[in-house]
Amino acid sequence: MPASASTIAALEPAVAAPPEGAGSATLKPETSAASEDGFVSLFNGHALSGWNGDPRVWSVKDGVLTGKDSVKKGEGSFLIWTNGTVADFDLRFSFRVPQANSGVAYRAKESEVRDLDVVRRSRSGVLGIQAHAVGKDAVVQFKDIRLKHLTQLAPVPEVEGLARSRQPALQAEPTSSAAQPTKTYRNPILEAPGAADPTVIRYQGKYYLYPTLDSQGYDVFVSDDLVHWDRKPKCYSDARGGVWAPDVFYNKRGDGRLYLYYTADNPNGGKLIGVAVSDDPLGPFQDKTTLANPAIDAHLFQDDEGALYLYYVDLAGGFKIVVQSMADPFTKKGAPNVVIRPTDPWEKKRGAVTEGPWMLKHDGVYYLMYSGSGADGPDYGIGYATAKSPLGPFTKHAGNPIAHRGSGIFGPGHHCVIAGPGGSLWMVYHQKESDRVGWDRFVAIDPLWFDSGGAIHVKTTRGTDEPVP
Repeated sequence: MPASASTIAALEPAVAAPPEGAGSATLKPETSAASEDGFVSLFNGHALSGWNGDPRVWSVKDGVLTGKDSVKKGEGSFLIWTNGTVADFDLRFSFRVPQANSGVAYRAKESEVRDLDVVRRSRSGVLGIQAHAVGKDAVVQFKDIRLKHLTQLAPVPEVEGLARSRQPALQAEPTSSAAQPTKTYRNPILEAPGAADPTVIRYQGKYYLYPTLDSQGYDVFVSDDLVHWDRKPKCYSDARGGVWAPDVFYNKRGDGRLYLYYTADNPNGGKLIGVAVSDDPLGPFQDKTTLANPAIDAHLFQDDEGALYLYYVDLAGGFKIVVQSMADPFTKKGAPNVVIRPTDPWEKKRGAVTEGPWMLKHDGVYYLMYSGSGADGPDYGIGYATAKSPLGPFTKHAGNPIAHRGSGIFGPGHHCVIAGPGGSLWMVYHQKESDRVGWDRFVAIDPLWFDSGGAIHVKTTRGTDEPVP
């Protein structure tokens, strides 16, 4: 295989599970030699045993899958597994992206997962990922996929090659008499009553969560998996009080420092937004400057080419979300521009409120997510608006709010979005304990995904066992 081949695929250790209604797994790898971790390769020896694939395109040597250079979707590009069921495995792809909308896809019947980054979705359950870093190496993962009846492994359109992997491309646990139990989480996810307005970053393999809590500063919670959190000391304290709604930006493409955008009381009245800086996600963060007044709920977004935009709520004359171009994480450039006002009925059920902005970019479209109605009421909810530019103009989604009260859920809102360990998107947000007006809130996580038409969907849960990220 040429060293310049453009795509590499590899799968981490997997777990075999029996098909529905069966008493034992039917997956039987051709070789019996298990690795040190107890898993065996599904690409064994020097043949495509158990796979239906064109030998002119695919070959196996020493348990390693190799694809012909410049493999494109079409006749001969698919590998079809014909030897049983594979489930609950971790999938890892490393590849060089030849052009936009490239990647690797796998297909499974009766997929149990709907919160993955989707290349294409159909009744047959095409799942996969797109990579947009053209000409760069990229690594993406799907963890705990919980598939039934794996049928195909293939490049999606415009992927130019599937190159030799350094590890067996698919592994499965030796045949077991029972399926492995599914790992779950249950909301509330954080043992911190009253916590709200969470923001989460991933830094050097760990997740760091910063909530509103005691209004004196920000505690930090650290996790490996978005489910199990360890509470750490405060990373920032502010004697002015009224410390709310943090946002943390890791300037990975710049100076490598971390910037905390805080909301605090203004000694002269009202609220203000400022920025503090640290070299460690655990702090301490040192106050640097004030950025806006009267204002709350800052969120810094970095676009693909590196441009920075600060979204926040300008309180002058009412709750309205504005965007401010930034020269760097603490220097404003030009004047802010109003992008969202409370105009829809759901945004005005308890006061006219649009707040808690969060920006996502998907397939070249900018999705400005936000919360509406009063945050102390049960009708607080989440909506979004879209634009072709981070500066707007934005058009509100006709199906807003996408997260709202119902089925025991009250006041879901003020969220952030983060990729989980498996690469799928997760909404970290707060809910209210009850339908009473007040600040009885807790932090929750639930999946967020885009459908084939580009619409955002979310799930809100409480007190039920749900599959882990």
